[in-house]
Amino acid sequence: MKGLPTKLMTSLELALWEKMVGWDRYFADMRFETRALRRFFKVQIEGPDGTLETTYEDMPGWEGRDISNWELHFRPRMKDACGRCNRSQKAIFIHPIPDASAMRATVLHEMIHAYEAMLLDRYRQILCFVLREKLRGHGLTDKKFFKLLQYDDFLARSRADTMAHSVLFMLKALALDLQLHLPLGTIHGYGREESFKHFRLDERP
Repeated sequence: MKGLPTKLMTSLELALWEKMVGWDRYFADMRFETRALRRFFKVQIEGPDGTLETTYEDMPGWEGRDISNWELHFRPRMKDACGRCNRSQKAIFIHPIPDASAMRATVLHEMIHAYEAMLLDRYRQILCFVLREKLRGHGLTDKKFFKLLQYDDFLARSRADTMAHSVLFMLKALALDLQLHLPLGTIHGYGREESFKHFRLDERP
């Protein structure tokens, strides 16, 4: 972590920002810092000039992929959403919510958006594969996965948020639900917790 963002946050915003930085431990996969993903990038390639070895630190865009460089601000007036993620400003905006559990779910939701914004498209695709395989170990069969995609697509179209939430987002949100022992769809929100409630996955692989 590189320390506080440069712009000023209020004491309440700073308190929630500090919690957000603590929750960053749930995003080692999106930073490509898990053991399996580190191995993925540890490659030796024979070339005309000898052996080339790369590690995950050689990923394009590695520098600056750090949530502690992002700001967090409260936005009391926010239309049709509890949070927003602004990539250009490196800022997360949150509608103040009295319920601490709902607040955490909203911040985690926006953190997924933030990490998606920091990754090149090919690495988003790799993460889709990795998270899909991880959830397979929790009982997300191909049939269940396809059904979840159908539900998610229908909800996205009916709520006009198709562009905002990718398949990678859905997979990471489901993984967080399982990790934090939450009903499926809680982190994703937008009615998913109600629509996904009849799906059953195992918390332990």
